[in-house]
Amino acid sequence: MNIRALRGDGSWREEGSGLLGQVETARAANSVELWRDTIAVAAYRGREEAIADLIDYSCAVTARYLRTALADESYLNPTTLRDEYCRQPAPTSRVRR
Repeated sequence: MNIRALRGDGSWREEGSGLLGQVETARAANSVELWRDTIAVAAYRGREEAIADLIDYSCAVTARYLRTALADESYLNPTTLRDEYCRQPAPTSRVRR
């Protein structure tokens, strides 16, 4: 939001689109196997599915927010950031294991 306000010229869209692409790439790469076999942190052992679920959820919420903001610049404001992005309840039934 600060970039949009500071620049005031719509150039934030390029960075927003780039971030959306990175989020989609991360979501596509995310998997239980990635966390278990590639990242393979001992402290995560047995929690890989919950971690993959949380990453998938986080990427989905972020992508939804960015797509909406890119489609409607007025959506990109502190209220929607707080209420529709930061305060999204995590799916705890899928995360806590």
